[in-house]
Amino acid sequence: MKTPDKPTVCNILAIICGLWFLLAGWVWVYLVNLVIVFPFAIIGFFLWRAGRSAEQKILNRVAGWLLVSGLLVSLVSLVMLLIKN
Repeated sequence: MKTPDKPTVCNILAIICGLWFLLAGWVWVYLVNLVIVFPFAIIGFFLWRAGRSAEQKILNRVAGWLLVSGLLVSLVSLVMLLIKN
């Protein structure tokens, strides 16, 4: 079995961080989002940047779109919370 190269590992870890950011990004109760979710988003962003290569375009795009959609979900959730209160 061939061991995965560095961009593949970075992209897979960025996808995992992006999924966490997307799934938990709406939690703004007592600003828990800033402590639990956003550090994973920042780590995922740096992993996404490190995982860019010519061979792994699909994984890199998936990771990027997960991070962007997690950011949108988080911001929309924050705006809805601020309007409601």
